[in-house]
Amino acid sequence: MLKSRGEKIFNVINITIMLILFAIFIFPYIIIISSSFSGERALAKYGPGFFIRDFSFASYLYIFSAGSTVLRSLGVSVYITLVTTVLSVLVNALLAYPLSRHDLFGKKILNIYVVITMLFGGGMVPFYLLIEDLNLLNNLWSLILPVVVSAWNIILLRNYFAALPDSLEESAKIEGAGNVRILFEIYIPLSASVIATVALFAAVNQWNSWTTARLFIDPNHSELYPIQYVIRNMIINMDSISSGAGGGASNVPQIGVQNAAIIVATLPIVCVYPFLQKYFINGTIVGAVKE
Repeated sequence: MLKSRGEKIFNVINITIMLILFAIFIFPYIIIISSSFSGERALAKYGPGFFIRDFSFASYLYIFSAGSTVLRSLGVSVYITLVTTVLSVLVNALLAYPLSRHDLFGKKILNIYVVITMLFGGGMVPFYLLIEDLNLLNNLWSLILPVVVSAWNIILLRNYFAALPDSLEESAKIEGAGNVRILFEIYIPLSASVIATVALFAAVNQWNSWTTARLFIDPNHSELYPIQYVIRNMIINMDSISSGAGGGASNVPQIGVQNAAIIVATLPIVCVYPFLQKYFINGTIVGAVKE
């Protein structure tokens, strides 16, 4: 099919803009990768750049050395991300399913209540006092529970469930199935795309979070710090990671360690995303649109 001149011009402009955006997004990551593999003297002389100078694994060897706080915090992040993802899918689905039913009493009020939480919050001080009253300070649950429920994820799931044929629920109830069985054996298996989307949202949100650790975990319990908070401390003050390495710390490139830590922190999510991308796009479109 022949394209008009206007369509050709639009495609050229569109491709040009996409290439520019791609360059803006990918170039900083290339610099970070090259700096993480560069030696201390090369970084001190030339600074970070697109090309690796004086190739060295020193930064990564330091990060993964025995007793490294980075390796421990990486394990903490993996654990809380997995737990948060599972709980988020479970809890949000349990709330979204009844909200998608036409015969739910007080459905409008409950939907308004969910949406209001996207617009207004209690504030940081009440948030801290609540966690303190629940005796969750210096506990990993203080990093998990606050991000389990998401209004946006509930709306995605609710719209997806509401779009499924009512005949599925009716036939299941005729066979004697209850609401819990209908949800877990019919609705969730048929909602793989939106479930994957919610799981990805929850995982990325938890993996990138560091503010809750700053609020609820004190320095005496630093073994509970997630990877993002440790990286933040590294970038702000390199001395915080050099103090435990003794005299050998002077041989480690500070900029290289910072960049290597960023790679270590982002690599798990970067590896997981391609496998969930098609479900993510499909689930977002279907869950966000209600016909």
